[in-house]
Amino acid sequence: MAQTKAFNGQRDGEELLFVFRRHIIAMRKGFYMLLVPLAVGAIPPLIWQDTLELFLLPVVGLGLGLIGFCYHFLMWRYTYYIVTDQRIRQVTQKGFFGTDVVE
Repeated sequence: MAQTKAFNGQRDGEELLFVFRRHIIAMRKGFYMLLVPLAVGAIPPLIWQDTLELFLLPVVGLGLGLIGFCYHFLMWRYTYYIVTDQRIRQVTQKGFFGTDVVE
């Protein structure tokens, strides 16, 4: 009877033990990309408080930061490690459409 494959590239007789990904702290560059535009955008309204248009800068900074954060989050989310009884495979997301597999 043929066994079903748990992942692409699984060898015959290879048993999947578990799958894991890096800790969320490994994605610290994404957190910095969220924090820095927001903090830099918040400085001008603190200095010139009489100009109401400047209060939109933190919102713009938050929007830009969220875009950068979402990119890094997706790269973290779709990078994982597969541990079998024969080997360890690292599947790394490269951009939005590419993956790199290291055995």
